[in-house]
Amino acid sequence: RIEVDRELATLGATVSADRERLAVLLGERPALLGGLSAEARSNYERLSRMRSGLALAEARDYSCQACRMSLRPQVFSDIRRANSIITCENCGRILFYPDQAESA
Repeated sequence: RIEVDRELATLGATVSADRERLAVLLGERPALLGGLSAEARSNYERLSRMRSGLALAEARDYSCQACRMSLRPQVFSDIRRANSIITCENCGRILFYPDQAESA
């Protein structure tokens, strides 16, 4: 019983921290969307509506992490260079490479 109560308290604290982080991220969202071109913003919003709010997908190990479809080596290389917006040929999500996202 005591162990369960401790676990519930830990989970409650985690949920609270996650809600705070979500509020911060949602606050940053309008400024980030405002930095996109009209075409890129329109494309992102359309994909977001079509894909239940998940317009982006990580490209890892030569595959789209949303649909698990394999990516051709040249496409994966282009995603890593991040010179243009590249979408998954299967699910249509905008692909990103994690190192690029973290440094941005």
